[in-house]
Amino acid sequence: VMETAGRYWALLECGHTRVVTDVGMIRQDWHRLAPGLADFVIEQGWAQDDGSKIDFMRCLGEPAGQTKNAQKRWGRASLALAQQQGAIDLHYLRRMLADHYSENRDILPGNKCVLSSGFLIDLLRNEQPLIAWIAFGAPKVALYFPLCLAGELPTAFGEGIPASPSIQQRTQEMHKLSQGEDRAKLELMLERLQTKFDQDVDDYLTKAQDFTQHGKPYLVAQLATEMMEHHVELFDTEYRRLLGLEERTPNRL
Repeated sequence: VMETAGRYWALLECGHTRVVTDVGMIRQDWHRLAPGLADFVIEQGWAQDDGSKIDFMRCLGEPAGQTKNAQKRWGRASLALAQQQGAIDLHYLRRMLADHYSENRDILPGNKCVLSSGFLIDLLRNEQPLIAWIAFGAPKVALYFPLCLAGELPTAFGEGIPASPSIQQRTQEMHKLSQGEDRAKLELMLERLQTKFDQDVDDYLTKAQDFTQHGKPYLVAQLATEMMEHHVELFDTEYRRLLGLEERTPNRL
C-alpha cells in the first residue's frame, strides 16, 4: 500500500490483510519513505526526538471530520477481515462489501454517498487466467460480472446509447425496483444470475487449464469472449423480463 501527502509518500508491505480507505492510515508501520521526507519532517519540528520511527500520518495528515469517519470505517472493515482470517474468499468479500456499505451509511461523506460499483479480483490463481469481478450500483442490485482478461470485453460494459443502454445504465434502472413491490423478484433474479455466473467461471477455468495443457491456449481467449457475451445476453433477457419490456429479436436481412 502506498499513501501520499503532497510530494511525499510512505510504502507499507501487507502481511495477511489490509484495509484502505479515502484517507491515509499508515503510521509507523511503513517499510519505506520517500527520499527527503525524514529530513523535511525533522526540519519542521514534527518528528519526536526519542529515536522512534516517523509517524507518517501524525506528521503529514490533516485532522478533520472526514478523517475521523474514514478511520471509523477503516476500523470496522479491519475487524471484519480479522474475524474472517483464514477463510476469506470472493463470496465472503461480496457480502462484506455490501454489509460495510450498509452499516456505514451514517458516516459516509455527506451522508448521501451512493455506491457506484464494486470490484474484486483474485490474484492467487497464478496458473489460471486472470478474472476480475465488477458490479454496478448499490448492494441491493449488485450482480458481479466476471471479466476474463484473456477475452474481448463485450461492448455492453462501455458507454451505452438510448437504443442499447449499457450494463451500468440498466443496473441503475433496476435500483428503482429495489424500493418497490418487485423487490423480491429482483432479488431472485440477481441470485439466479450470480449462481450461473459463478458456475460458468468454474467451468471456464477448468476448460482453460485443459486447453493450455494440451497446447491449445488460443482457445482460451475464444472461450472467455463467448462466456462474457453469453452473460450479457442472460442479463439482458432477465432485465427485460423484470421490467416488462419486449424481447429483442435479431435483425434479419
